[in-house]
Amino acid sequence: MTDTKRLDVTDIDFESIRANLKEYMQSQETLQDYDFEGSAITSIIDLLAYATHYNAVNANVGLNETFLNSAQFRGSVVGHARMLGYMPRSATAPVAFVDITVNNAGIGELIRIPRGHRFRSKIDNTTYTFVTTEEYTSTDRTFSNVRIVQSRFKTAEYIFDNQSSERYVIPDENVDTSTIRVTVFDSRNSSTSTVFVPAKSITEINDGSNIYFLYETPDGLYEISFGDGNVGSALENGNIIEIEYGVTERGAANGAQIFSMVDSISGYSEVALTTAQRARGGAERESIESIKRNAPITFAAQNRGVTPKDYEAIIRENFSNVSSVKAWGGEDNDPPVYGKIFVSVNPRETAILSENEKSQLLNNVLIPKAVSSVTPEIVDPDFLFLNLDVSFKYDPSATNFTLAQLQSRVRDAIRSYNDNDLEEFSRVFRYSNFLNVVDSVDSAILNSFSQVYLEKRFSPTPNIPNRYTIDFSTPLYALPSTDRVIRSSSTFTIGDKNRCFFIDSYDNDTETRIVSIVRGSNDDREIIVENAGVIEDTRIIINNFAPSDFEGLSIRIETYPDSYDIAATFNDIISINNLNIVGEVDSIVAGREFSGTQYTSPSRNR
Repeated sequence: MTDTKRLDVTDIDFESIRANLKEYMQSQETLQDYDFEGSAITSIIDLLAYATHYNAVNANVGLNETFLNSAQFRGSVVGHARMLGYMPRSATAPVAFVDITVNNAGIGELIRIPRGHRFRSKIDNTTYTFVTTEEYTSTDRTFSNVRIVQSRFKTAEYIFDNQSSERYVIPDENVDTSTIRVTVFDSRNSSTSTVFVPAKSITEINDGSNIYFLYETPDGLYEISFGDGNVGSALENGNIIEIEYGVTERGAANGAQIFSMVDSISGYSEVALTTAQRARGGAERESIESIKRNAPITFAAQNRGVTPKDYEAIIRENFSNVSSVKAWGGEDNDPPVYGKIFVSVNPRETAILSENEKSQLLNNVLIPKAVSSVTPEIVDPDFLFLNLDVSFKYDPSATNFTLAQLQSRVRDAIRSYNDNDLEEFSRVFRYSNFLNVVDSVDSAILNSFSQVYLEKRFSPTPNIPNRYTIDFSTPLYALPSTDRVIRSSSTFTIGDKNRCFFIDSYDNDTETRIVSIVRGSNDDREIIVENAGVIEDTRIIINNFAPSDFEGLSIRIETYPDSYDIAATFNDIISINNLNIVGEVDSIVAGREFSGTQYTSPSRNR
């Protein structure tokens, strides 16, 4: 039984607080004759309940903000991350690479592209400025792989005074911190300057290191601080601090690929400019949820790469163009490669990283943080495509949608499932969950079924015999029977034989499943190579394969899986590719027949 002599102060709900106050006051002998429903004391209770509710909510919110997992305000989350030594990723500028030839410069003449050299590009009638972040020189009139970022360079200037409480804040929120350059001059009129670099590892800092520390402030800006003479060199009174930084439009300029120069190169303006890589990688600053996830992981990594999780954390902290990342040790690789760590990155905008992005990620991020006995290696994601034949039964009396509309809604639901539950590393296509996605589209859908086929693609080198291993990550349906494992393949040319393709058959003598290269129909089939390879568990191995030509950029092989539950391994990413969706009225529910003898069901047979 509730003790009405005691006031319950554990609730934060207004109505509960009001009821507790009312019950408590009614229990007091001096107030028993009051009408608590119609008198002025009701307003007093409301006021007390409001004040209590306000304080309770304030205390609850304040307590939540003291922990990283429960904090809701960015300033609180950033503060907790800073205690773990984690610097949230800033807004990131799109990066493009261009090749430049200065047509009217003399051969052997030294020409120079300075930091901050401007280019422009237009997207949807909006002009964006791109700049170089470093200096380039040439004596042969050409510049290759010039890195340009979408930014507008600005400068903030401060005078150092160790007696002042002034903070050195960059007054722009959309700063790409990778573009920051800090220069310290001895005095206002001095030409002597020192470039300070961002602090990376405390083990590499001494009392003479010209470094600065960068933090995100509670209001979302960035603040710079300097050493004290023990950890990093100290500044002297009167030093001029010049902070040059780039302000970016983030992802708005992604995709820019036609550039023109704003500034001349060493006085020359007649240039030929070719885009080596269109602009990509522009992104918003790191989200609150991402900081909560990455800060503890990065703290555990301690700024060095030892375990695969360390490398994943390092990439997430230092690289913005990443949707998901997967790392694994060489000892787990198939076949094992000891002394290596393999890393695969699924970028946000494209299927794979460009060679420039791989080089920067490897040389600037991974290698400096790797232990001496381990060599990191970047491998591209390998896509495992699912081709689905989906069928469903529905009750037309339970929906206002037509069959075509239902099929369209099922297609949209499957695409959403693909985007949200697949297309990242370490995901699993769970067959029962997939069918539930279809069944949940509309209450009129009574049941569903799907045939699942696996597709892999590979790009052979024309006219050069090679051994190719196509790994499907999951066991294939390779029974000792006449049933085939290869459902279809795209065509290619062997010698003067065009429109060739792969088939397979079971060899009873060797108890292996043989891959053959053939052409023509079943009635008029010509065997080009009888024993071109074998099928082993999850793999199709093709030996001495040297096509002279093939359709498109790759050869496609479609197979039957042994199970409809399919898990991605290593650098595999599962993605739904082809969709064939067929809906059909359920004849029994619709009253078209009652015996069930005319009811049709999709076959599990191939």
